Amino acid sequence: MIDTNKLYSSPILIVDDDNFICRVIRQILGELGFKNVFDHASVKNAVSFMNKNPIDLIVSDIQMPGTNGLEFLKQIRTGQLPARKDTRVIVLTSFSNTVVLRTAIRLDVNGFMVKPTKPATLLEKVKIALSEHLSLRNIGEYLNVNTDLDEIEAVAESRRGLHLGPASSRSRTDIDMTQENGAVPDLSVLPPNAIAVSVIDLKPGWALARDLRTKDGLLLLSTHQVLTRLIINRAIDLQNVLEYEQVWVFSEEPAKSSSSSS
Repeated sequence: MIDTNKLYSSPILIVDDDNFICRVIRQILGELGFKNVFDHASVKNAVSFMNKNPIDLIVSDIQMPGTNGLEFLKQIRTGQLPARKDTRVIVLTSFSNTVVLRTAIRLDVNGFMVKPTKPATLLEKVKIALSEHLSLRNIGEYLNVNTDLDEIEAVAESRRGLHLGPASSRSRTDIDMTQENGAVPDLSVLPPNAIAVSVIDLKPGWALARDLRTKDGLLLLSTHQVLTRLIINRAIDLQNVLEYEQVWVFSEEPAKSSSSSS
């Protein structure tokens, strides 16, 4: 975990076109003890500020005129802005548009936060984001991520149309993918060495034995994805919108504990 003195002196930049939101978050962070908090109403102004001021953490809205928050994150990760490519970024968003959430995950976002936020939640999110180790991927992977919000919303709308229709009009796969959280998938299709664990019990180095999807069936992570602490933290952030309460992984450790208890 990050050193306390370093934590509270870390320069934090809030980017949101809603001045009220900026003031509220800035005030909360100030009352929590953070000494270097700044805010700007647009990505353009934020970039101008970052030209002269190093930033450790950015808290950014998604829906903004001009450059949106996802494109802002993409430009940071691809080195197009005067900021370190591994600068920590928390995005302000709702959990209703799962396509936005998946896009942010593909850009290695460091946290999700809803508005309005509570002081305790904000403090926890900031601590986690600043303590995360971010191993940057090939720049091409970030460049290939679509951050056009109109196109993202079109995909979201098409998915809502698919999954909100009557059950009789959906395929068996569609029905399986829209089960309520807490349901259990068809275990016969899982690998024999797949172990079910809760999201909070996931560990870095384990690999997924089953696709990780949202309740509306959107693929977040594919089978065989090796988990990192960053990925696990995002899964914890999104656990209320995940397809199931448990995650299936390949892992020797859970397998041993399972066999020893039998």
